[in-house]
Formats: sequence, C-alpha cells, structure tokens
Amino acid sequence: MVVRRLCCLLSRTSVAQLCSFSGWTGDVPAILKQLDAFVYSTDHDTFGIAVIEAIAAGVPTFVNDWEVMVEITQQGRWATIYKTKDAADLFNKFITFVDHTEHYKQQACSHAQDVRSTYSIEQHMLALSNLYNTL
Repeated sequence: MVVRRLCCLLSRTSVAQLCSFSGWTGDVPAILKQLDAFVYSTDHDTFGIAVIEAIAAGVPTFVNDWEVMVEITQQGRWATIYKTKDAADLFNKFITFVDHTEHYKQQACSHAQDVRSTYSIEQHMLALSNLYNTL
C-alpha cells in the first residue's frame, strides 16, 4: 500500500524514471554496488542495518543525524551526516559529493573494510563471549 502511494506521488514528478521499488531481494550487495551514493533518512530506526550494508559495500553513504545513525557511523567518520528534515543541508552535502565523487568513493572503500570488521559475525560472537564471561 505504501509503495503504491509512493509510486503514485512519484509519477507526478520528473524523477519517476530514476526511482524504483524492488521489494524483497536476496542480493543486496549486488544492488548496492550499482549505486553512486546511498541516502538514508529516519526518525525511528533502532539500528540501521541498511546503512551498515551500504557502507560495507563501499558506497558513499549519507545519513541524517538521528542518534543511532551517528553512533553506527562512528560519529560520521564512515558516512556523511546531514541535519534531520533539513533538505538544504542534505543538498549542500550531496553537491559536495558530486563535486568530489572520486574522493568520496576512495573514502567509502576504506570505510567498507572498517565496517565489515566492526560488524562481522565473528566480532559479534567475540563480544557475546566476552559479555557471557562477565556474568
């Protein structure tokens, strides 16, 4: 229902041909590799797995300054943070990306390895083991 409403709204704009809603997919990394940038906005997300997947895929990522996004991006080291509900701030930061795309892509590749090691299943299991050993 939401997708149908969004498609209807988009059909009235000039960006309709640039957007798609793929629904469920089993190959997120392949889709992410096709993107020039990943923009994420939330005011209720509890973790942001999509953000982690985008950064881990080496895609320049933009997230709003929602507390959890700031935390999982290492206070913006791994992604560009823009002010929540501030389209002008996002626009200005995205224009900087457009003007310096190659630099952003190089940074994104560097951040990808950091994210993969920080959020790997091995790292998670080690953290759980350490926690359980303290109980």
